Amino acid sequence: MKRKRMIIPILIALLAIGLLAETATAADRSTVSLQFSPITYYFGDESFAPPEDQQGFLYKNRIYLPLRFVAHSLNQAVSWDSASHTARIRTPTRREQASIDAYNEENRNRANQPAAVQNARPVYRSVSATFLKVTFDFYGEKVETPEGSEAIMVNNRLFVPLRFLATAMGYPVRWNQADQSVKVDAAPLIGPVDLPPEAGTKPEASTLPDQNDTIAEPENANPTEGGIPAGGGFPSTPVQKPTYDELISQAEDRLYALMAKCESRMYELLDQYDPSLDQASLDELKRQGRTELAACDTAFDSIMRDLAGKLAENGYPTDAVEGYRNQYESIKALARKSIGL
Repeated sequence: MKRKRMIIPILIALLAIGLLAETATAADRSTVSLQFSPITYYFGDESFAPPEDQQGFLYKNRIYLPLRFVAHSLNQAVSWDSASHTARIRTPTRREQASIDAYNEENRNRANQPAAVQNARPVYRSVSATFLKVTFDFYGEKVETPEGSEAIMVNNRLFVPLRFLATAMGYPVRWNQADQSVKVDAAPLIGPVDLPPEAGTKPEASTLPDQNDTIAEPENANPTEGGIPAGGGFPSTPVQKPTYDELISQAEDRLYALMAKCESRMYELLDQYDPSLDQASLDELKRQGRTELAACDTAFDSIMRDLAGKLAENGYPTDAVEGYRNQYESIKALARKSIGL
């Protein structure tokens, strides 16, 4: 089996804490008035709410939301190249999907919480913002933001016009004035598909005998004495030895779940970053990052020890464990060096 390459995204998130200041561009900053209104966001039939410090706003009658929030709510992966001002939207990998699922779960839960303030009125705030002409790469096809619909960088976070982005991805957007909600008509995810049974597989339930039917015993069946097989003791079911691929797959499932959890927490710290913070606050963010990383290290080591034990117990080579550890440490070393940890 060709082992899937493991990538540790939480370290990249930690690395970004030290590099976010570089995402500020040379574009002119200006002070603008933004309208923050209590809007409900629906993607498909589910409502999502961004984190408190990432609330959407209206500018020139357009709804702006964080780029990552929109892409992930539509179950798409996104990356941002600050040098070329390019946002790439693509189908997520398995690892990325696990992270997106965790991120969306938090936003769904947040949307279902009771509103802190009922019938809140719009609030206008003056903020320092940077307007950017962005190139969007949609699955390899590039589209630039039209004039008047530039992306807006606020506190080193990129906000994009919701209607433009969703429509460009093929999702219609509808505004409901009555309940102050906006809905992106996202197609539902494809569920399990029932396939016909292959030859030699277990028949459908309808073809199995009813529980109350009497099944004839074959002649010369193994006789019993007092309900116990004549051979003595109870018949044992042989334990099937797990394959190498099965053990690797089980470990990787645990790793993907761990990465989703750790990455979600790292991004929470990342969202708190602001270049205007004082040095003590920045140091505190780094301290929390180290603590979270140490907890992820412990969980990672536990999974690796368990995998090594199962591989050895079943007579398989354990070189896969060393491969995972080497990649983990090399990425971690790069992150530490880049941010001076």
